[in-house]
Amino acid sequence: MSLYAKFGQSIRFASVLRRKISGADSKFSVKIGPQLLDLSLPTDPLLPGYYLFEGTRLLGWHPCALEDEKRDLGLGVSLLAGFLTGVGDSSVLSGLSVAFSTYQKFSSFQAFTYFQALLNEQKQNSTHSRDRNHAHTRQSQREILHDKVMRAREALGVSANASLSDIKRAYRTKVKEIHPDGAVSESEEATRTKSMQDL
Repeated sequence: MSLYAKFGQSIRFASVLRRKISGADSKFSVKIGPQLLDLSLPTDPLLPGYYLFEGTRLLGWHPCALEDEKRDLGLGVSLLAGFLTGVGDSSVLSGLSVAFSTYQKFSSFQAFTYFQALLNEQKQNSTHSRDRNHAHTRQSQREILHDKVMRAREALGVSANASLSDIKRAYRTKVKEIHPDGAVSESEEATRTKSMQDL
Protein backbone atom coordinates (compact mmCIF):
# COMPACT_ATOMS: atom_id res chain seq x y z
CA MET A 1 0.00 0.00 0.00
CA SER A 2 1.40 3.41 -0.90
CA LEU A 3 1.53 6.42 1.38
CA TYR A 4 -0.70 8.20 -1.12
CA ALA A 5 -3.37 5.50 -0.95
CA LYS A 6 -3.23 5.27 2.82
CA PHE A 7 -3.04 8.91 3.86
CA GLY A 8 -4.66 10.78 0.96
CA GLN A 9 -3.63 13.03 -1.84
CA SER A 10 -1.94 15.68 0.30
CA ILE A 11 1.05 13.40 1.02
CA ARG A 12 3.98 13.83 -1.36
CA PHE A 13 7.29 12.02 -1.44
CA ALA A 14 10.40 13.73 -2.90
CA SER A 15 13.92 12.43 -3.15
CA VAL A 16 17.34 13.98 -3.63
CA LEU A 17 19.57 11.01 -4.31
CA ARG A 18 22.79 11.68 -6.16
CA ARG A 19 24.33 14.79 -4.65
CA LYS A 20 23.90 17.62 -2.24
CA ILE A 21 21.94 20.50 -3.75
CA SER A 22 23.34 23.95 -3.28
CA GLY A 23 20.73 26.29 -1.84
CA ALA A 24 22.01 29.27 -3.79
CA ASP A 25 20.92 28.03 -7.21
CA SER A 26 18.10 25.57 -6.60
CA LYS A 27 14.37 26.23 -6.84
CA PHE A 28 13.88 23.10 -4.77
CA SER A 29 15.94 24.56 -1.94
CA VAL A 30 14.09 27.89 -2.06
CA LYS A 31 10.73 26.14 -1.79
CA ILE A 32 11.52 23.84 1.11
CA GLY A 33 14.41 25.62 2.83
CA PRO A 34 12.29 27.31 5.55
CA GLN A 35 10.48 24.03 6.22
CA LEU A 36 13.78 22.24 6.81
CA LEU A 37 14.51 24.64 9.66
CA ASP A 38 11.42 23.30 11.45
CA LEU A 39 12.99 19.83 11.43
CA SER A 40 16.44 21.15 12.45
CA LEU A 41 17.90 20.12 9.10
CA PRO A 42 20.47 22.18 7.21
CA THR A 43 19.03 24.24 4.36
CA ASP A 44 22.26 24.89 2.45
CA PRO A 45 23.24 22.49 1.03
CA LEU A 46 20.25 20.18 1.05
CA LEU A 47 21.11 16.70 2.18
CA PRO A 48 20.48 13.75 -0.11
CA GLY A 49 17.59 11.65 1.07
CA TYR A 50 13.84 11.41 1.05
CA TYR A 51 11.53 14.26 2.04
CA LEU A 52 7.88 13.81 3.02
CA PHE A 53 5.42 16.66 2.48
CA GLU A 54 1.78 17.17 3.41
CA GLY A 55 0.52 19.91 1.16
CA THR A 56 3.31 22.47 1.45
CA ARG A 57 4.36 21.40 4.95
CA LEU A 58 7.45 19.23 5.34
CA LEU A 59 6.72 16.33 7.69
CA GLY A 60 9.95 14.40 7.67
CA TRP A 61 13.33 13.60 6.18
CA HIS A 62 15.10 10.26 5.83
CA PRO A 63 18.68 9.73 4.59
CA CYS A 64 18.95 7.52 1.53
CA ALA A 65 21.71 5.45 3.15
CA LEU A 66 20.57 2.16 4.60
CA GLU A 67 21.04 1.60 8.30
CA ASP A 68 23.57 -1.02 9.39
CA GLU A 69 20.94 -3.56 10.41
CA LYS A 70 19.35 -3.30 6.94
CA ARG A 71 22.61 -4.11 5.17
CA ASP A 72 22.06 -7.82 5.31
CA LEU A 73 22.98 -10.68 3.04
CA GLY A 74 19.80 -10.25 0.98
CA LEU A 75 20.77 -6.71 -0.04
CA GLY A 76 24.28 -7.79 -0.96
CA VAL A 77 23.00 -10.66 -3.07
CA SER A 78 20.46 -8.36 -4.76
CA LEU A 79 23.13 -5.76 -5.56
CA LEU A 80 25.45 -8.41 -6.96
CA ALA A 81 22.63 -9.97 -8.99
CA GLY A 82 21.65 -6.55 -10.33
CA PHE A 83 25.24 -5.77 -11.28
CA LEU A 84 25.73 -9.13 -13.01
CA THR A 85 22.41 -8.79 -14.84
CA GLY A 86 23.37 -5.35 -16.11
CA VAL A 87 26.84 -6.54 -17.16
CA GLY A 88 25.34 -9.56 -18.87
CA ASP A 89 22.90 -7.40 -20.83
CA SER A 90 25.29 -4.76 -22.12
CA SER A 91 28.13 -3.20 -20.12
CA VAL A 92 29.71 -2.51 -16.74
CA LEU A 93 28.01 0.88 -16.69
CA SER A 94 24.65 -0.79 -17.16
CA GLY A 95 25.52 -3.20 -14.35
CA LEU A 96 26.34 -0.32 -12.02
CA SER A 97 23.09 1.39 -13.02
CA VAL A 98 21.03 -1.72 -12.21
CA ALA A 99 22.89 -2.20 -8.91
CA PHE A 100 22.28 1.47 -8.01
CA SER A 101 18.57 1.22 -8.83
CA THR A 102 18.37 -1.94 -6.66
CA TYR A 103 20.03 -0.08 -3.78
CA GLN A 104 17.68 2.85 -4.37
CA LYS A 105 14.64 0.56 -4.14
CA PHE A 106 15.86 -0.91 -0.86
CA SER A 107 16.52 2.52 0.64
CA SER A 108 13.25 3.97 -0.65
CA PHE A 109 11.35 1.05 0.89
CA GLN A 110 13.09 1.73 4.20
CA ALA A 111 12.15 5.43 3.92
CA PHE A 112 8.58 4.43 3.05
CA THR A 113 8.26 2.28 6.19
CA TYR A 114 9.84 5.06 8.27
CA PHE A 115 7.39 7.66 6.92
CA GLN A 116 4.47 5.28 7.34
CA ALA A 117 5.41 4.80 11.01
CA LEU A 118 5.80 8.57 11.39
CA LEU A 119 2.34 9.26 9.95
CA ASN A 120 0.77 6.50 12.04
CA GLU A 121 2.37 7.97 15.16
CA GLN A 122 1.08 11.45 14.32
CA LYS A 123 -2.39 10.04 13.71
CA GLN A 124 -2.25 8.13 17.00
CA ASN A 125 -1.07 11.24 18.88
CA SER A 126 -3.95 13.27 17.46
CA THR A 127 -6.36 10.50 18.52
CA HIS A 128 -4.89 10.50 22.04
CA SER A 129 -5.19 14.28 22.30
CA ARG A 130 -8.80 14.08 21.08
CA ASP A 131 -9.48 11.37 23.69
CA ARG A 132 -7.90 13.55 26.37
CA ASN A 133 -10.12 16.45 25.29
CA HIS A 134 -13.21 14.21 25.48
CA ALA A 135 -12.17 12.99 28.93
CA HIS A 136 -11.68 16.59 30.07
CA THR A 137 -15.11 17.52 28.67
CA ARG A 138 -16.76 14.57 30.42
CA GLN A 139 -15.03 15.52 33.68
CA SER A 140 -16.25 19.11 33.33
CA GLN A 141 -19.79 17.90 32.62
CA ARG A 142 -19.67 15.66 35.71
CA GLU A 143 -18.56 18.61 37.84
CA ILE A 144 -21.36 20.80 36.46
CA LEU A 145 -23.94 18.07 37.08
CA HIS A 146 -22.61 17.56 40.62
CA ASP A 147 -22.91 21.31 41.29
CA LYS A 148 -26.50 21.32 39.99
CA VAL A 149 -27.43 18.34 42.18
CA MET A 150 -25.86 19.96 45.26
CA ARG A 151 -27.72 23.25 44.62
CA ALA A 152 -31.00 21.34 44.20
CA ARG A 153 -30.40 19.50 47.49
CA GLU A 154 -29.69 22.80 49.22
CA ALA A 155 -32.91 24.28 47.79
CA LEU A 156 -34.89 21.30 49.09
CA GLY A 157 -33.12 21.47 52.44
CA VAL A 158 -31.77 17.90 52.44
CA SER A 159 -28.27 16.70 53.22
CA ALA A 160 -25.83 15.35 50.62
CA ASN A 161 -26.28 11.77 51.83
CA ALA A 162 -30.11 11.86 52.01
CA SER A 163 -32.02 8.89 50.63
CA LEU A 164 -34.32 9.06 47.62
CA SER A 165 -37.45 8.90 49.80
CA ASP A 166 -36.17 11.84 51.90
CA ILE A 167 -35.60 13.83 48.73
CA LYS A 168 -39.12 13.03 47.43
CA ARG A 169 -40.66 13.98 50.78
CA ALA A 170 -38.76 17.28 50.84
CA TYR A 171 -39.80 17.97 47.23
CA ARG A 172 -43.51 17.41 48.00
CA THR A 173 -43.27 19.65 51.07
CA LYS A 174 -41.58 22.38 49.02
CA VAL A 175 -44.27 22.13 46.32
CA LYS A 176 -46.99 22.53 48.95
CA GLU A 177 -45.25 25.58 50.36
CA ILE A 178 -44.79 27.23 46.99
CA HIS A 179 -48.03 26.22 45.23
CA PRO A 180 -50.58 29.08 45.28
CA ASP A 181 -53.59 26.83 45.93
CA GLY A 182 -51.99 25.01 48.81
CA ALA A 183 -50.27 27.93 50.48
CA VAL A 184 -50.33 27.86 54.27
CA SER A 185 -50.60 31.60 54.74
CA GLU A 186 -53.53 33.32 53.07
CA SER A 187 -53.15 36.72 51.54
CA GLU A 188 -55.49 39.63 52.24
CA GLU A 189 -57.21 39.22 48.91
CA ALA A 190 -57.96 35.56 49.62
CA THR A 191 -59.58 36.42 53.00
CA ARG A 192 -61.59 39.21 51.38
CA THR A 193 -62.79 36.83 48.65
CA LYS A 194 -63.71 34.23 51.25
CA SER A 195 -65.63 36.72 53.36
CA MET A 196 -67.51 37.94 50.33
CA GLN A 197 -68.55 34.39 49.52
CA ASP A 198 -69.86 33.92 53.05
CA LEU A 199 -72.20 36.84 52.63
